[in-house]
Amino acid sequence: MKIKIQPFDVILILAILLISFFLIKISGGKNNGKVIVQANGKKFEYSLQNEGIFTVQGATGKTSFEISDCKVRIIDSPCPNKTCIARGWANSVVCLPNKVFVQIENTKEAENEMQFDAISN
Repeated sequence: MKIKIQPFDVILILAILLISFFLIKISGGKNNGKVIVQANGKKFEYSLQNEGIFTVQGATGKTSFEISDCKVRIIDSPCPNKTCIARGWANSVVCLPNKVFVQIENTKEAENEMQFDAISN
């Protein structure tokens, strides 16, 4: 059985490719974001494209976090209960005892996930 491609098939395939390209272009991709870290009264910024392990000084000691695949996680912290480490990969992670706040900004995923139900000082 021979498959014959009709002109409408070609138009449909081109339309799907064009729409896909347009949607990817509009979304901006995942790598246009940055990681904002607030620790010990200081603010640090890291690019999501700069994957690796980084360390910041918190109120009670050093906190290490990892950036990979447009997500972030805390891998080491001096806090006693290690809840921040158990959180795993996320768009935001907080270590309250060490006063370290790590958040991804400028991505659609971060905007969708970052919905707080309460804020405290």
